Amino acid sequence: MSNVLMANAIWDWGKHDRAKLPPDHAVRTKAILVGILSDLGRVLMLPTFTRGRHRFTTSGMNEAKEFMHAFHYLCRRITFSTTLLHRQVEVMKDAGLPANEASRINQYHWYIQARVDKLCHIKLYRTPQATRSFTRLCILALPLLYGPYYVYIATAGTTNFAFALTLSMATSLIMIGIFNVEKALEDPFTEEGLDGVKVERAMHRILDALDVVLPPSTTPRAKK
Repeated sequence: MSNVLMANAIWDWGKHDRAKLPPDHAVRTKAILVGILSDLGRVLMLPTFTRGRHRFTTSGMNEAKEFMHAFHYLCRRITFSTTLLHRQVEVMKDAGLPANEASRINQYHWYIQARVDKLCHIKLYRTPQATRSFTRLCILALPLLYGPYYVYIATAGTTNFAFALTLSMATSLIMIGIFNVEKALEDPFTEEGLDGVKVERAMHRILDALDVVLPPSTTPRAKK
């Protein structure tokens, strides 16, 4: 994003033809980029709506429908903002920007859209329901299947009841832990765990980069 703003705020061509741009051209471009960033942050921070209950229960389906509507609305806003960035390039072309330079800026726009689409696909990803159900079944059935073995360990003479109890608890905890890791990896943007993506921190870093390129105190330059 900072490269797009640099192109709109700094690049010059011809004999200072940049002066032909509207005075608020760079400020408007920054506002569009901030809007894309804000909408993307709202998309990534949406609650997870791809659980099993969102498909098989009435309340879950209603909740998923509401969040999916918000998801598509925000994605449409991002797409519209991207078209505004292309229009900013057309303004620069009208002021004499060479076609090859305009093509390079539009390529930056494509990079932004591609990354946004990839993040949206990650947000919508879910583990296949068969895998999820099988994992839950294993967690519930494991103590029943291994119960006789735990009794054997406790009564065989080489160990004791405390060791068998500890082994059974550790086995169940490991299985539950693996399931929770799989659950957390489905939506890394919820910030529920230690390993989740810190969306707000990442957004602040990008906003700071935009402020470095065009500080908030910058006033539009008068047209010459």
